[in-house]
Amino acid sequence: MEGVVELGTAKAARIDGYTIAGKTGTAAKLINGRYSASDWNASFVGFLPSRNPAVAIIVVTDSPHATGHTGGVVSAPIFKRIAEATLRYLGIGPTINPAAPVLVARSDEASTSPAATRVPAEPVVSLVAEGRPDAVPDLRGVSAREAVRTLVKLGLIVHVSGDGVVVSQDPPAGSPLEAGGVCRLVLERVTRHAGSAQP
Repeated sequence: MEGVVELGTAKAARIDGYTIAGKTGTAAKLINGRYSASDWNASFVGFLPSRNPAVAIIVVTDSPHATGHTGGVVSAPIFKRIAEATLRYLGIGPTINPAAPVLVARSDEASTSPAATRVPAEPVVSLVAEGRPDAVPDLRGVSAREAVRTLVKLGLIVHVSGDGVVVSQDPPAGSPLEAGGVCRLVLERVTRHAGSAQP
């Protein structure tokens, strides 16, 4: 079914960076007990990422009036638009040649003596999120957008529930990273206590 998208009738459903499996369909409509020669249903059903599915979508177009009337021409491009938006919404990163985690360099700010400022210190390199580079970062207190961005860069699939900031995560911080694994985040809105100072 991956071949249908990569090399077959549903090339219009391809999304760079993702494996997709699917099947096109074109069916003449039954009118007055006979199959029509001019009225069709065009369909495409697909799921992605194909090796670890998170989304299944079916698009059926009744009596298409576009140039062509097949599922690959009419319904596959619609599938692609829906799938791209769904992947963004769910925070599912690419599965084909995913980008490596982003590394940043920072200098050790602990030493502030004049002698330390004259000799350049070796930069400390770490992942964007603090913690071991081979472990799930601690995302508590981080916004949904930043948490999803960090996890996708690490090659994880993210499932989010609630809104606000991250209050819990599974697997917990410090767990070993599993490329393509799932991280579930629970978010809640943070409310100020009555006695807290206003900005």
